[in-house]
Amino acid sequence: MAMGGSVWLSRTASFVSRADRSAGQVIAIEPKGKWVHPVFALTDSKSHVRTQHSIPSRRFKVGEHLTILHDPANSGQAGIESFQTVWLPPLTVTG
Repeated sequence: MAMGGSVWLSRTASFVSRADRSAGQVIAIEPKGKWVHPVFALTDSKSHVRTQHSIPSRRFKVGEHLTILHDPANSGQAGIESFQTVWLPPLTVTG
C-alpha cells in the first residue's frame, strides 16, 4: 500500500509543479452516497469555462471563491488547491 501511495504522491507533486492556477468558484455540492462532492467552475488561460467535481469534502460552500490547479495539456485534470484535496489523499495511503 505504501508503494502505491508513494507513486501517487510523486504524480501529485509532478502535477502541482506543472499546473496552471486559475480563479474558480464552487457552483454546487452534489451528494454521492455518504459523501458530498463540491462542483467547481474555472476559466482557463484560453477563456474556456470548465466544470468538474472535486474529491469528497464538506469543507467547501457553494459560492466560495478558490484557486484551481489544472493541467493546461489535460483538460480533465483539475482540482481545488488545498492541502485536503491535493496532498492528504496520497499521504493517507503512503502512511
